[in-house]
Amino acid sequence: MLALVRSNACRHGHGHHCGHWICHRRGVAALAPTRSTYDVTLKPETKVIDAATMARAYRGATSDGMLTFDAAAAPEVAAMAPGTVAIFAGVALLRVSSVTSTGGKIAVAGTP
Repeated sequence: MLALVRSNACRHGHGHHCGHWICHRRGVAALAPTRSTYDVTLKPETKVIDAATMARAYRGATSDGMLTFDAAAAPEVAAMAPGTVAIFAGVALLRVSSVTSTGGKIAVAGTP
């Protein structure tokens, strides 16, 4: 059985509830990917915040797991609506529950 489980010890320093997931295979040896990249087709409503935007705008996660961004550098993040499924390159895959913008920063909350 293959299971995606939330990591209780994020190795990226984002805290306990950062949204990182670990893939576990129960009762079988660990999975070894056959390639390092895969072609996928996303639903049109899925938003992808690419690696360049993350490098430019991502400011880290809060202690309660919200992702924070520089508002001027990531207007596409500020435009997200609750319910959006978003891929934050290298950081998280979330169903967005709230987006707040104050003081030049954007905070995104969601569930993996």
